[in-house]
Amino acid sequence: MLEICELSIDYPGRGRALDSVSLTVMPRTLTCIVGANGAGKTSLMRAISGVQRPSVGAIKLDGKDITRWSTARRVRAGIVLVPEGRGVLPRMTVEDNLRLVGGDSADVLHRFPNLATRLRVPASNLSGGEQQMLAIARALMLRPSYLLLDEPSMGLSPALCDQVFRLIAELRADGITILLVEQNAVKALSMSDSSLVLETGRNVLFGRGPELLENQAVIDAYLGGPMTAS
Repeated sequence: MLEICELSIDYPGRGRALDSVSLTVMPRTLTCIVGANGAGKTSLMRAISGVQRPSVGAIKLDGKDITRWSTARRVRAGIVLVPEGRGVLPRMTVEDNLRLVGGDSADVLHRFPNLATRLRVPASNLSGGEQQMLAIARALMLRPSYLLLDEPSMGLSPALCDQVFRLIAELRADGITILLVEQNAVKALSMSDSSLVLETGRNVLFGRGPELLENQAVIDAYLGGPMTAS
């Protein structure tokens, strides 16, 4: 179980990005984090993965405080982030991008037939969807227990978005716990076990994803109205 306890993050000169955010993520579930731009979604993912040190609060994994653990130690413990923007190395081939994290790529490439046929191709020659699949494949080679996906469908065509969501469903079915930040709120909420709505760095709503889709505050926020806490 992953626990985020009263977490706050301050950026010098930019103010507070997260303000006392709490969240419990149960194993083998899909948790969706939604909110407008600047709500603190990426800051929360960076804090969980160890990229960003929180100002206040704690992060616990199976009851153990990991707040001060390095990113590398968290990866070894099974917490792996696929960042917004994919983070692939464009001048390196698909195969070399995968080799960076070690392990046997054959274990994951069965999920990505397009990548399997383009191992010697530079990542810069891949489409946006293929680059996103490469970023996820690289993360899966680390054998995550908790996979953090930050805006995986950003910039993709509707067909490729559907492919990404099918993959997410498969990974959850395989027992990987997933935290998902996603601009397609309707799709993400509809398939999530639980969902957190952030506004200006604070929890405003938490519940089952499909139920939040029927919440008027969520409807207002994603159909042009202001978010109000309930």
